[in-house]
Amino acid sequence: MVEDLSVEHAMVLFGRSLTALQHPGTNEGCAQSRKEISLILAHCIRESLGKSWGVKLGELADNRCTEAQFNAIRKICPSG
Repeated sequence: MVEDLSVEHAMVLFGRSLTALQHPGTNEGCAQSRKEISLILAHCIRESLGKSWGVKLGELADNRCTEAQFNAIRKICPSG
């Protein structure tokens, strides 16, 4: 697998959601956003693989690997 910057950001957000899940009461919104974050991560990995392998993958109707999605989740799962 290839990890580019968007994959790294998605992995960090997913890690935050897991930490929130393991520590109830710290950030329920972040813990409950795991499904959405996992979709963001999957879409970013897909894009990264396509780029690194030089393969043109079809467009996703609901691509979640976008800056807007990252910004929305960062508000729910802030660092620190």
